[in-house]
Amino acid sequence: MAESGLSWIEKIKYSILQALISKLKYFLFLLPAGLFPAVFPVSGQSLADSVIRSFPSASGEEAKLSRSAELINTAFSLLEEGFGEEAKELVYEALEQVKSLNASDALASLMSMAGDFFSVSSNYSEAIRLFRMETGVLDQTGNITSKGIALYNLGNSYYLSTDYPKALESYQEALAIFQENGSSRGIAAANDGLGLVYEMLTEFEKAMSHYGTSIAIYQERGDSLRLAETYNNYAVLLTRQASIALEQKFGRFWEDSCRIARHKPEAERFKSAIAYLDLAIPLHKELNNLQGLGSALSTLAKIHKYMGNYERAIAGYEEALRINQELNDRVEQAVNLNNLASCYSKTGDRKKAEALYRSSLELAFEQAHTELKMYNFLSLSELEETSGNYPDAFEYYRLYAEEKDSFLNQSKLEAIKDAEVKYETREKERRIDALNRENELKAARFRLLVAGTVLISLFLGLTIRLYTRTRTQNHKISSQKEQIEFQKHEIDKSIQAAKIIQQAALPGAEILQKIIPGHFIFFRPVAEVSGDFYWICQEHNKTYVWTADCTGHGIPGAFVSMMGIAIIRETISANPESDAAGILDKVREEMIRSMQQSGRIGEGKHGMDVSFYILDAERKKLDYAGANNPLLISRKQELLVYKADKMPIGPHEKSSMPFTNHSIELQRGDVLFTYSDGFQDQFGGLKGKKYMSTNFRDYLHSISSLAIDEMHEKLREEYVHWKGDLEQVDDVLVIAVRV
Repeated sequence: MAESGLSWIEKIKYSILQALISKLKYFLFLLPAGLFPAVFPVSGQSLADSVIRSFPSASGEEAKLSRSAELINTAFSLLEEGFGEEAKELVYEALEQVKSLNASDALASLMSMAGDFFSVSSNYSEAIRLFRMETGVLDQTGNITSKGIALYNLGNSYYLSTDYPKALESYQEALAIFQENGSSRGIAAANDGLGLVYEMLTEFEKAMSHYGTSIAIYQERGDSLRLAETYNNYAVLLTRQASIALEQKFGRFWEDSCRIARHKPEAERFKSAIAYLDLAIPLHKELNNLQGLGSALSTLAKIHKYMGNYERAIAGYEEALRINQELNDRVEQAVNLNNLASCYSKTGDRKKAEALYRSSLELAFEQAHTELKMYNFLSLSELEETSGNYPDAFEYYRLYAEEKDSFLNQSKLEAIKDAEVKYETREKERRIDALNRENELKAARFRLLVAGTVLISLFLGLTIRLYTRTRTQNHKISSQKEQIEFQKHEIDKSIQAAKIIQQAALPGAEILQKIIPGHFIFFRPVAEVSGDFYWICQEHNKTYVWTADCTGHGIPGAFVSMMGIAIIRETISANPESDAAGILDKVREEMIRSMQQSGRIGEGKHGMDVSFYILDAERKKLDYAGANNPLLISRKQELLVYKADKMPIGPHEKSSMPFTNHSIELQRGDVLFTYSDGFQDQFGGLKGKKYMSTNFRDYLHSISSLAIDEMHEKLREEYVHWKGDLEQVDDVLVIAVRV
């Protein structure tokens, strides 16, 4: 599971919501005794109407404020019981009661209560609107202290809605007010908020500074609860900072491709995070703060997992899991079951890992948690892949892809809903403004608003109907097609899943840009999945570039490529002192062993042709070794060709012979080319002949003086022009790196 994604965001949101709920319980009025027996709906009335009618009508300003406060209190109780829509109606009724009242601190407090309600309901756009209205009222009353609190609440809502720039602005304004008033508690709270925002913006040094300020204040005040929570936040920040740095160095599989102990800055950050957690955990235990304790234990376990201390990680996750169960926090149970499974997978206990992933998946389905389902399917896919069970790996990845699509669609729908809420909010504000204007304009303005609402509603309604009808028609067509071509459909799904798995296994564009800024990769598979692949990583202060062409293309080639990637990663990580030829020797040995091939006549020979080099950019030195595929170096007017050994990575009559290592001194501006045979073997041109290797080398040399992006575009145009309307015959892969 991608812990830096799901569990981190979930925990931050939960922590802030818990703080909001705690504040509400402290400040809100107590519910009137004997209220609920009178609010059960009678025939023909909604629950909300019944509740509203249970309160006596109010005419004076003080009475209206009191009645509205009681309505919002009741709304919180209904929300807790699961009546979200009815609760929202009560809040809007409360706001309607006071819309014409003069600005006062009491009115501002009411808006704050309503804003808190929508924050707890996760309706952040409405919460933001109300907190902004509250600050406007407080500007009129001149209550600067309350405005600081309102701005802090506004910052929380912006943060939870992921609008980090506006959250930053609100927290900074709140901090300025708290500093002017000398409110140490407010200063600490605002610094906590700023720390969270800067952390999400990956400005870690600024986040540390703000957390440090909060810690000093909480220590001085003796506020153990908030001190422990800030220790948690600081530890999470250090952990995230270290893991991001390692991912930038080694790619998304950095846990498998490096040893943290060898990378001092990151190792020190992990140790510092552990030190802060060692301070937080006793405080959480002393205060019986189970939520904070569970979070701290989970973070500590994560660090031990990153550092390879799997026994301690397992113990930590199991303790956190027991706390989740005691709190009946089903979502966190699912998260930590997945984390625990990941640890068992690392230790090689596949059976235990699979059982835990399935338990996590069951809870994810129970909670209808799309993200958790998504990451559990991905985890199971990776588990099956490492076991060599590719059909099941593809199937789990297919399920992951489906959940991911569902998650993205759900996010889009939420964005549409949020846009509708914002539209409705704007309309309400206009309507209130219109009602306060002169009588002769009132009717005309109201008609315009109604007309606008009707037009927008019709437009949205027609759009939704068209979308629904189209989906229904597509579903019917798809169902008919499945009945006619069921077998083909199943094969296509498996191939698509295979494509997704293979793409996910390759290093991402952002990581590659950081490792080798001056490069391009021209990659064009002949089918959905490819037998050509590349692996590029940075380790031991060197850059490793592997360009491979596996036996066949399509599914067979993809199987070999996935196995090859796993073996290459492990071999590079385990042999920091080996030259390029030594790496090839070890990869060949492991490939033959893993595929149980002997090289006997009549036996299928699966392997790969490879061009591989290790680049030391600082020293301008390179080690190259090749299995059938050469290395080209374009140096000003000269093209240097380093020939490969005539044997593959796989069973061969020369399998016992070592590969040849070429140590090369580089010059600034050299362009390194590695490639598969797909381009040069492509039929095309006026006579429909092969491009040929000599022509291909000459063309690469002819464009090598261009900028990298221009070079890439020229190569693409040449391939498209040469191939014309003829069928692509093989996968095409070309990698260029400028020194």
